Amino acid sequence: MGLASALALISGQPYAKIRALLGDLAPQPTEPQIRGRLEIPAHCADLAGCHRRYLEGRGFDPDEIVAKWGVKGIGPDGGLYKFRIFIPIHGPRGKMVSWTTRAIGDVPRGHRYRGASRAQSAVPRGELLYGEEHVRHAVVVTEGPFDAWRIGYGAVATAGVGYSRAQILRLSKYSVRCVCFDSDVAAQKRARDLARQLACFGGDTMVIELSGKDPATAPPDEIRELRTLVFGD
Repeated sequence: MGLASALALISGQPYAKIRALLGDLAPQPTEPQIRGRLEIPAHCADLAGCHRRYLEGRGFDPDEIVAKWGVKGIGPDGGLYKFRIFIPIHGPRGKMVSWTTRAIGDVPRGHRYRGASRAQSAVPRGELLYGEEHVRHAVVVTEGPFDAWRIGYGAVATAGVGYSRAQILRLSKYSVRCVCFDSDVAAQKRARDLARQLACFGGDTMVIELSGKDPATAPPDEIRELRTLVFGD
């Protein structure tokens, strides 16, 4: 049990109030430290026709995604990563330190994303927020890169609902935080759990559920409303 939790239990005061009173005793986010050597999959190249068709089928402009997010494609010679979209993950200073990939064909649900191992990363993916290099004072937290692409700059992805303590600390430094996970019951529960933890750090924290099954499939008008609410666009 943490100090804030223990004091809240003893005093009977709300956890958030105790956390605020502790102030500087709360752990502070630190810059991710380079601890390994980045290894990129072989045969990573410009998007081929199959990658472009996949992105277009999901409602994205391939040229825009390449320009904004630096994705590439892996073709039939990619071995474990064949027929996938290569998605670089950058540290806050904009240097690529890890990556993930997304299958463009039909694969079992648990195998759609296949990312860098710790040995292939300069910084472990669990310590990073995908897209954080484009965040300023406000952030929208999503599950996956496609969700972040749909929302645009200012959105980050935790790579699923299993967010880490390191990711929570990274999110805590932003004054406005909006958690926008998928619409299924389990994801929404995790969204509320994350919001409760972030609320202890001050600032404004909210949970938004869009009408699509995930932000990547949300209607454009909802995305515009979300950006207006969070970023003032």
